[in-house]
Amino acid sequence: MPSQQQITIDQHWAPRFYYKRFKDEKFELKVFDKSEWAIKKSKSYTQVSNEDFFFGMRTGVQDEVSQKIENAFVRFENRFAKLYNKIIENIYETTQIKDEYLRELSFFMSMLWVRSNLFRKITLDASVEFEQEFLSRTAQNSTFINQVFDEVEESKGVKISQSER
Repeated sequence: MPSQQQITIDQHWAPRFYYKRFKDEKFELKVFDKSEWAIKKSKSYTQVSNEDFFFGMRTGVQDEVSQKIENAFVRFENRFAKLYNKIIENIYETTQIKDEYLRELSFFMSMLWVRSNLFRKITLDASVEFEQEFLSRTAQNSTFINQVFDEVEESKGVKISQSER
């Protein structure tokens, strides 16, 4: 019987292990609302920085992409979580952070940025802007447009008038 792969619905853009260091005795975090510039009611660290199918092509919609990205982040998080306390101890014990820890910290910080809500918004906005610019320039190139119509005429066996083009 083939194994069923787990579907992760609740996807976090900041790893939960990271928040554990900041939790209170109730395992909650005080959440800062940057739009209101105020600390809001405490929440469980498992209930912050997350959305259903966040990593999908469209947030909130289940797809294969969301699962592949989630699984890749989980593999890295599991490895990094084991080093995290060692890195913190190293920082407290000395002024010199070991090179191996610097590499891991750099990668971790990059990962936090790449999986953030802001990065996702910037990427999607840039993608839409690129698509609009591409389509606009393509539409202005009459040679290209005529080639497209010529191919349609040939493949469909129809004639498209100049006014329809």
